[in-house]
Order: sequence, then C-alpha cells, then structure tokens
Amino acid sequence: MTEREAFEQLEDTSVISYAQAGLDYCKDMLKKCLDADIPAMITRPEDSDRVHLLLRESDVEQVTKMFADEWRELAEQDGAQFVETSKGEDGEDEEAEEGEEAEEGEEGADADGELPCPACGTALPLVDGACSDCGLVLE
Repeated sequence: MTEREAFEQLEDTSVISYAQAGLDYCKDMLKKCLDADIPAMITRPEDSDRVHLLLRESDVEQVTKMFADEWRELAEQDGAQFVETSKGEDGEDEEAEEGEEAEEGEEGADADGELPCPACGTALPLVDGACSDCGLVLE
C-alpha cells in the first residue's frame, strides 16, 4: 500500500493517535504498516515536538500484535527469555505451567522490575497500556 492509498482510505475516517515518537521512528512504523496493507499516516501537531502515527481504531489490535511480535523476536535474538502466561479465572496473568516461577531480576529490568520501552528505552510503569514517555502502545 502506498502513502497516497492510505491517505485516501483514511481521508473521511475517524483516526486515533497510535504512537508518538521522533520522525524517523514514526516513518519506520508507517512503512511497516503500509507493507502489511494497514492504512496509516503520520502528522505533527503544531503544539507538539513529536510526530504521531495515526490509524483507524479497528486496526490497533493488529498493529499492536505486529509490533509486539517484532519486538519479541528482536529481544529473543538478544537472548531475552519470556515466561508464557494466560489469564486466570480472576482475570490476572498466570504462568502457563503450574509451579514454574518467573526469574527474579529479569535481565534488562530496572530496580522496580519494569522493562524498558523498545522505542525509547524508558523503564517506567505503563500508563493506560502505553509507554509513559513516548506514548507507544504496548498492551
């Protein structure tokens, strides 16, 4: 999909700001969306120093999965290990295999156990499922 085709699809559609980041990073995210035939566009509001990646709300889940899979693959290439979880009856994450405990002091985590954002490196708690610094949606 080209940027022009994406713009035409989004022109009369309600869009949301999916991520806020620097121009180069947003251009990279835009290219990946367009390569996956997901219409997206970037803009920079006058009152902001960050560029916004805009999507249809209906595409958010697909884009989030696409980037999460990519980041997970990159992290695994760097030696990161993940504990698979599933939702329990109470809605809380549970480990997939009973009796298996997550490693304490996970590599790359800060003192509070927060992993760094793959986009900006900030290791702070998420705000509404997004990085509290750059706004990248991670959940």
